[in-house]
Amino acid sequence: MNIKRWPITKIVLGCTTAFLGAYYCRALNLGPLELVRFVTSAVALWMPVGAWLYLLLRSEVSDRVVRLAFSAGASYALTTLFYFAAATLHLNWLFYLVEAIAGGGLVYYAIKHRLAIKRLLKHFSRFDWVLAVLIAASMVTNIHVQSVWRRDVQTGAMIYDGYPDHLYHVGQAYELSRHIPPRQATIRGGTPERAYHNFMHVTTMLVGRYTGQPDMLRAYLIYHYGVIQILMCLLLYGIGKTLTDSRIAGYCTLALMYVAVAPAPNLWPVASLVEGLKGLSPDSPFPSYYFTVFPHLSSGLDIVTLVSPQMYTGIVVLYAGLLGLLIVLERAYRGHDVPIVVFVTAFVLAATTRFRVHIALAVIPGFLLVLLYLWRRKHQKVFLFAGLSAVFVAGLLYLEMRSPVYLQGSSNIRLGYTGLSVSQLGGLFRSWPLAAQVHDWLTRAIPQEEIIKWSWEGTCLLMFTLLNVIGIPLLAATSVYLTSDRARRIFAPFNFLVFWAVLTSIGLAIILQSDYDNYSVGGQLPFHTRWYLFPFAGVALWSVSQFIQRRVSWPPAVWICLASIVLAAGLLYRIAGPASAVRRFDRENSVAIKAEDWPAFVFVREHAPPDSVVLANGNWGFYQFVVSGLAGRAAYFEFSGNPVHEQALRLNPRDDRVSITNALLSTTSDEQFCRLLQSTPITHILEFQDHPLAVHPADCLTRLWENPEHTVIIWQVTRGVHL
Repeated sequence: MNIKRWPITKIVLGCTTAFLGAYYCRALNLGPLELVRFVTSAVALWMPVGAWLYLLLRSEVSDRVVRLAFSAGASYALTTLFYFAAATLHLNWLFYLVEAIAGGGLVYYAIKHRLAIKRLLKHFSRFDWVLAVLIAASMVTNIHVQSVWRRDVQTGAMIYDGYPDHLYHVGQAYELSRHIPPRQATIRGGTPERAYHNFMHVTTMLVGRYTGQPDMLRAYLIYHYGVIQILMCLLLYGIGKTLTDSRIAGYCTLALMYVAVAPAPNLWPVASLVEGLKGLSPDSPFPSYYFTVFPHLSSGLDIVTLVSPQMYTGIVVLYAGLLGLLIVLERAYRGHDVPIVVFVTAFVLAATTRFRVHIALAVIPGFLLVLLYLWRRKHQKVFLFAGLSAVFVAGLLYLEMRSPVYLQGSSNIRLGYTGLSVSQLGGLFRSWPLAAQVHDWLTRAIPQEEIIKWSWEGTCLLMFTLLNVIGIPLLAATSVYLTSDRARRIFAPFNFLVFWAVLTSIGLAIILQSDYDNYSVGGQLPFHTRWYLFPFAGVALWSVSQFIQRRVSWPPAVWICLASIVLAAGLLYRIAGPASAVRRFDRENSVAIKAEDWPAFVFVREHAPPDSVVLANGNWGFYQFVVSGLAGRAAYFEFSGNPVHEQALRLNPRDDRVSITNALLSTTSDEQFCRLLQSTPITHILEFQDHPLAVHPADCLTRLWENPEHTVIIWQVTRGVHL
């Protein structure tokens, strides 16, 4: 290709990046001032750690983009880890002091090393515009995930059509902005919170605090999700590039996550057809037609962005750790030392204990085995010390989870039969093709009921994981990747870790129980297996293209045109294509906050005391996290049947909040109302006039606020004296 055409190519790529960025900002109502404030705040939050890592790793990571990706991903994890540690010890000031000193140190370094900075800037003048376009396109494809609010043109109502769990997570971020560790569960005020992976919510809180954004939902979906998407792109590029030593493979790995995706091969209709031929009724114990959500797209992205944002954050931290391990293995293979990378990687993977404990359970033991192998082979104590550091940090995080401030029993795990295949969600795990036939065969072949139980559980979860979660295309891509000599020669320990994580996730799903809920930990482990193998898809695509190129010898211009067409088609499909089942569910079950009612949520968020507990008599259907997510205060009771409620009820059966709430909203006796109310931790009542209270006794209620339309009243609970 003529070199003179490159300036024009860069101009086209730069204009495309700018257009996609402008489209993204406009779609999310992200104005210039807000954008500048967000970028400045993100730099202030993550650059002190990230920039120092970038500088310290100069001798260990030569590729600047890979070094940038690893430094940024590690900073994302370690900044939150450091803040959580400081806040837990009531030393918040220490975090800000260290951030300020690190930032000041960067300024001093820049002044002292002006020539080095000039060389660095000169290097970045050769900007990778292909990578920039792919990142911008990836951001655009996720607009539908971030734009959950819309205003009804006729009524002015605020309509929320995001997934309900988003509001739940936002409520936790509000609580962590007030207290670390949390003092109460946001969906069951006055009750301790679960000891769970809350680093994602700590990060959202930090983003909201640094940007000065009072609306935590916007800080969460616009700001935090934007950062996650950029980091995901950089890390996937770095992993693909390191596995193959090819930028093209890095581009492929990145593009397959967000842009170059297609409708996934759906195995459910095949299973439904088989069931239909057998004459099974819709009430069959193998309702494979019932779950058609996962993965929907070949990347499987919707299930994490829309349904499990904590998994989304955990994947970013996982990929930062995996990229670090790849750097370590490549450097170790070539006989170079990597002391900083190996320790940073150890700390990053240890942080998954509170970012996403499912990943920690599957990955950390395998990572320790890899470090033990490197220690025995290289005879370098740095690998041993790094492993001990990971165990130490992960152990401290687990011990913190055992603190009595958390809900009793929510951190207890034990080994035993989980029974996921026959649980309430058993239809999900039995939704793989020919499940009914396999179950019938096992029943006939094995006479012992106990053996059948365990055999079916293992078979069911294994097949569900391989066929429904990972999928045949990704399994095939993994096989292609393993044919690479570089994969076997340099990255064999990495491959071991990945397959260890997959098998451990399946095994623990069969035997890992918790005191309060078998699904929240053990039942969710299989859904992470896809992400351990996903980077192999980009490498396989690159390998196949290399294989074809060697036989057809097409000129580079042809490959560029084909890639551009595929990316453009993928982008258009992601923007205008059919919605997934999850997105359709959200739209069909959206909740509308009337224009005249919205100020009530704002008033509670801005004026109610931080530790308030709010009882609302509104009915929002499936969306049970409206008070905690929008008003930013703990709700007395939201979402019956949630794990917090069930565990708290087991610990104290008299605190049945369903019955107490129904009694409060229906009683016509002033005395009974006050007696019930004052026996609860409720501090405020949000009364909507379409469901008015039967009584308003002055002895225990004081009118605090009312909107001009008289459709909603906020009452403050008084206990003997007016507060």
